Amino acid sequence: MGKKILKKITAYLPFAGIIAINIIAGDLLRRGFLLPEIAPTVLLIAGVMVLNLLVAIFTKTLTHFAAGITGITILGIGAIYLYPPLGMLFLYNAIVALYVGLLLAALLPILFGRAPFSESFSKPRYPKAVGTSPIFRKTNLLISWMWVGIFAVCIVLSIVIYTDNYLLQQLLQNIIPIALQLAFGLPMTKYLEKKLPQTLITPQIHFESNKDLFEAMPFGMNRKKAEGIDTVLQFHLSGDEVITGYLTIKDQDCTFTEGEHEKPGTKITADSKLWLDISNGDVNGGVAYVEKRYTVEGDVSILLDFADLFTNAPPEDD
Repeated sequence: MGKKILKKITAYLPFAGIIAINIIAGDLLRRGFLLPEIAPTVLLIAGVMVLNLLVAIFTKTLTHFAAGITGITILGIGAIYLYPPLGMLFLYNAIVALYVGLLLAALLPILFGRAPFSESFSKPRYPKAVGTSPIFRKTNLLISWMWVGIFAVCIVLSIVIYTDNYLLQQLLQNIIPIALQLAFGLPMTKYLEKKLPQTLITPQIHFESNKDLFEAMPFGMNRKKAEGIDTVLQFHLSGDEVITGYLTIKDQDCTFTEGEHEKPGTKITADSKLWLDISNGDVNGGVAYVEKRYTVEGDVSILLDFADLFTNAPPEDD
């Protein structure tokens, strides 16, 4: 619990720091204060941000955005002392610098072959088998490129002069880029998280256990091919992994529940190692069924399309 709170603090403090620099420095410059008079105040704020960065590194709570914003702030404050004209440009355009930092935080990991920044947000919501899969990495790579574009647009929106009124200009300069992110960026991210795994072609996930398999299945179902299917598959697996649970497929959605269902449409009884091999494509499920290596009670027809239900290959056109 303490680490979660610390992570939030270290993640959001850089945003507060650079916004404070924008408000304080902008007001002082507008009132005629000179750069040497302003420098100690912004240096103090930057010092707090650097301390926050060190704490985040030490506690392993550092985020891409915190690093990007703090980095661009350090460069801006350093310019005040090393090259004052550039330092003044930073103070007059702190919000622009904010989005430059965010853009770099989204872009640099991609350019250097590191994990896309969006993975740090989405990974905790997915099972390990999904979070380490090629489809997950490819999805987040495309989402991160989208955010690179959004942050680039935010830079432009932060430069635009909307009005001669200082306070209103400050308000619009802050609100309009945020509105773009809230109204377009976040909804599009959620949409792509669902849509891209259904359309991208990547190698099949190889599961290490049936537990990983069942945890991942709700995230890997091909919703297009599940259209019109309403059924419950009960599993009884024995051997190395003893698992009793059922898979519910309904309304193009899928859930796995531990335990026994009252009226399953299909009941599958198998050795856990065999079922894992079938799921990984190492054993032909149809041949194994004919050889009576596992048993099926109830609706057998669902197994004919079962493999296709959990593949990320796009559906064939009718």
